[in-house]
Amino acid sequence: MKNKLDSLQNYLHTQGIALRKYSTILTDRSGIVKSLAGFTMDVGLFRPAVGSPLSDFHPVFLGLFPMTEPVLVLPNIETHPGCFRDIHLLLNDPMVWVILEEKTDIVNQFRPGLQNHNERQLLLETAVDSPVNQIFATLGYLALRETSPLVFQSLKPWPAWAYLVFPPERSRFQYSDLTDAFPYLEVFSDMKPGPGTASAASDIWTTVTGHTGEHHFRAWWIRSDQHQYLVIKQLAESEANREIIQKARNAHLEIEAIAKSEQLARKLVQVKDQFVSIVSHDLRSPFISIISALDFLFEDPSFSGSLSAEQNEFLQYIHEECKRLLDYLDKLLNWTRLDTGKLQAQIQNVTLESIWKLTPAQFEQRLAEKDIRLDVTIPEGFRINADPTLFSQVINNLLGNAIKFTPRGGTITFTASESNGVRTIILADTGVGIPKDKQDKLFQEHEKHFTYGTEGEKGTGIGLSICRKIVEVHGYRIHCESEVNRGTQMVITIN
Repeated sequence: MKNKLDSLQNYLHTQGIALRKYSTILTDRSGIVKSLAGFTMDVGLFRPAVGSPLSDFHPVFLGLFPMTEPVLVLPNIETHPGCFRDIHLLLNDPMVWVILEEKTDIVNQFRPGLQNHNERQLLLETAVDSPVNQIFATLGYLALRETSPLVFQSLKPWPAWAYLVFPPERSRFQYSDLTDAFPYLEVFSDMKPGPGTASAASDIWTTVTGHTGEHHFRAWWIRSDQHQYLVIKQLAESEANREIIQKARNAHLEIEAIAKSEQLARKLVQVKDQFVSIVSHDLRSPFISIISALDFLFEDPSFSGSLSAEQNEFLQYIHEECKRLLDYLDKLLNWTRLDTGKLQAQIQNVTLESIWKLTPAQFEQRLAEKDIRLDVTIPEGFRINADPTLFSQVINNLLGNAIKFTPRGGTITFTASESNGVRTIILADTGVGIPKDKQDKLFQEHEKHFTYGTEGEKGTGIGLSICRKIVEVHGYRIHCESEVNRGTQMVITIN
């Protein structure tokens, strides 16, 4: 025993620890208290008890035993409210000397800086090997450990503010529902136990007590080594005000960013409106004039008769390309109007047959050129609520695609029917079909499906997205059913 005391005296001497300013605890290697020396009531409200684990005296000792290093120093630990000590652990196998050196006067001189430093450390999730020990070494925190799901045990000692805010008996029982005392802790309700370390912070909240007034708080949830802890800190009024001011500044910056985004969106809408105007007037008009002029010339026998076969072929090509580009511009114009919500459907109760009759005569020529048979079955009196102009564009797009992807000698059917109260319009072909992985993306506006037809026919790649938008404007649904090399069905369901 004398050798152990000599070793302790030597350590105190080399560290410059004054005898009158320290208390000692003697434990075994596992941290069980064996004896005390130098303890008075001003040392702490919670005295270590002989035979109990040292971690009952202060949670800073959690995980430190059994000791492996010969010396360990824990600086500036608040052993009880307003009282700070350096804790020295000296391994003198098989015993451990724990020395509590008085540091309150010194700590009070630099406490604000130390507080900020420790709080920054608290927010680091994985930067330290033992984050829980680091957390409980901070100043002025109320610490609680989860003992079972949603049940937390307060860890001693309590910070001084806790005795002012809560009745003394609160420190001695388990919390079955912490939100009763701290309702803002609901922000941690999704946090789950798990391996490794993690942390999360709450916002600031204020509690008003009858005898002490307002108190501002912030909390942290910490997970370490399968254990969960809550650490609650009281904020000084100036500190809470700084936090609130910073939040207000951040909110102001967010509002400014939203305002700038809104301004940019308005400019983009203006650009889109200008684009629609250009397409609808400046671009369409020349094509309409060219097509009309060519139609007039083709109807004049004297002009047609004066052309060689090659010249006639070139003019026919120009005529078809102009009609194709005009169709493209019409689709693009309607797509843009639908996207901006500026195209309003003029819904009428009309027969489907009347809409089918709006199908351009040009399709008859294309069907004949590819020797494709078209079968149309529309029950007499089959009526729908539709905008005839818009809905005819849907049929035109679907029919145009069917002709494009159906080989010579194929068949296209257009059928309307009603079964079990459900009415459908189906346009089916015996064409090349569509792979399964592409069917779900057919109607997406940002997915362009530009593909040449069976005889090299060109398309815009945006027709089906327009169809979907127009069908949905009517409150109906459209989907695709297809098998590769077996054909495709475009199905419109009428509600």
